[in-house]
Amino acid sequence: MTILADKTEYDSLGLGVFNTALAIGSILGAFFAPKLKKKSKDSSIIFYYITFYCTFVFLATCFKNLFLGSLFFFLSGVFSSLTLIFVNTIMQRDTDIKFIGKISSFRSMALRIPPPIIALVYGWVVLKLGLIISTLFIQLITLSLCFIIKIKYKERSDEKCIVS
Repeated sequence: MTILADKTEYDSLGLGVFNTALAIGSILGAFFAPKLKKKSKDSSIIFYYITFYCTFVFLATCFKNLFLGSLFFFLSGVFSSLTLIFVNTIMQRDTDIKFIGKISSFRSMALRIPPPIIALVYGWVVLKLGLIISTLFIQLITLSLCFIIKIKYKERSDEKCIVS
């Protein structure tokens, strides 16, 4: 968002608008999560939420328009929130109560460490390849990792069904 706001003529105002759109989208996503949870029992929905999130983040970088960027950040906020809520729900459901504290602590730490490192690498890649290509590259890595996790989770679920 910072780099995109810098590339528009709106600078810090654009950054504030982008952040606000993301925050409002996140709140709206949290509001709709319980309704969507009732309609969706399949955990693979998370893969689709992440796909939408990655698509909207990428689209936000393709336009130097404050309105379009805000719209795409709003939509990415909705899907980011939905993803986090559904992942947390599945994690709590599938984790033995004896280990929930350790798993939650590890997850919390794992979510704090990568962002500054990713921001450093991303900033360097943006300098070399430009904003749009760099964002596309990061989103494709995210989708690839998500797809691998989806396959592994499905395999694990299938094994549980066979054993049961």
